[in-house]
Amino acid sequence: MDTRALLLSALLSLSGAAAGRPPPHGHIEFLWEARDPATQVRPVALGLILQPDRPHQLCWKSSRFPEADVTVRLLAERDGTTVTLVEETVAASALIVRCHPFEPARHGLSAGEHEVVLTYDGVEIARDPVEIAADLASAGFHRRDAVFVQGRTNYPAGVAPKDYRGHFLWTLTFGADGRVIDVETVEAEGIAALMREAGDQAARLYRIGAADDDAAAPVRFRLRYDLSP
Repeated sequence: MDTRALLLSALLSLSGAAAGRPPPHGHIEFLWEARDPATQVRPVALGLILQPDRPHQLCWKSSRFPEADVTVRLLAERDGTTVTLVEETVAASALIVRCHPFEPARHGLSAGEHEVVLTYDGVEIARDPVEIAADLASAGFHRRDAVFVQGRTNYPAGVAPKDYRGHFLWTLTFGADGRVIDVETVEAEGIAALMREAGDQAARLYRIGAADDDAAAPVRFRLRYDLSP
């Protein structure tokens, strides 16, 4: 780690300690398409395609930056080549979630496995691998026996982290196109019991690979979604 990175790490630690709170953390998330603002859910993608019908979204979140400007970058790395996907400056001390439209082909990315990296002032905070495919037909993640989009509920306002614990257990029925056609909530425990409507909306965002035959019989998956801070 270079001198600048060491200095930033020290400043982040001191900022958190001085205020009695942990230093900033970072998290990367890929969304299959933009979140519907009328709902409290989002479609988290486990793989992406170069030119989606609707733009994917590339999101990052953090908590409590120091009281100073921080340059945030999201980078794509592959075979020694780095491409900047997002760059913005942030100065805030509260929770931050930001999403940006993302069409990989517009950034000159090619099909294959990439590493997406989140940095604050050049310091790596998070790193996530992702497959970017030319299209669904050639995608390794597009299989009839595997989920490639997960429905997730947004963190509800006014809930303390210690109270945000629980789980949903669903039986989901998928049609020939890989989309959910029926949701059975088997369990909704802890905070999930208070989020049944959002949970049902999230469950309907799941997707698996489409069947080769449009007349294929539906398939059922038993899936669990754990809620934790």
